[in-house]
Amino acid sequence: AGKTSNARWIMAAVLHLSVLIAYLNRLNLSFALPVMAHEFGWDAAQVGRYGGIFLSIFFIGYGAAGMALSPLAAHFGPRRSLLTIFLLFSCLTIAGAPLGGWLAAFAASRLLLGIVQGVHFPMMTALTKDWFPIHERSRGTGIFVGGLILAPLLAPVILVPVVESYGWRMMFGGAGLLGILIGFPLLWCLVFDSPRKSPWVSEAEA
Repeated sequence: AGKTSNARWIMAAVLHLSVLIAYLNRLNLSFALPVMAHEFGWDAAQVGRYGGIFLSIFFIGYGAAGMALSPLAAHFGPRRSLLTIFLLFSCLTIAGAPLGGWLAAFAASRLLLGIVQGVHFPMMTALTKDWFPIHERSRGTGIFVGGLILAPLLAPVILVPVVESYGWRMMFGGAGLLGILIGFPLLWCLVFDSPRKSPWVSEAEA
């Protein structure tokens, strides 16, 4: 009971991975758009117009949700909110594969993706506040924020080969499955609202 565990740092690493997976689900459109344009016969003007709509509508949903839904998510609890977020945005990404040729439905899926992901960072910040003492809080936050830097570097390495070998639909499906098969189980097992609710935390760490 006197030995300090490292559950808080493991949780921060899981949150880092959650950011990476979430951003792969967000950035996939950039790599899919040229292939989608070729398949559907879009000209350069259409690619620019549709791409702008898909990107803009995501950020509209993202910004609105961050402001409007964060209090509701906090009341629901960071752990349950993150688990719900991962299931929803993973399913929305997978749904993008069959919806890609239907512009209105695909745009709606990107709007919903933004809304769902909009409370991701506020919930991780809430966890950091409850899990880390003040002198460690900036380091804990920095760990999950690091996913923002790593995601754009890894996205081309992970997503482009899938698009080139299997097509953009398979890439959407694979990105969504990352959230369901990897992100969700890790969040379920290792992320809790507070140290006292975690089975992995020693008395000293709590």
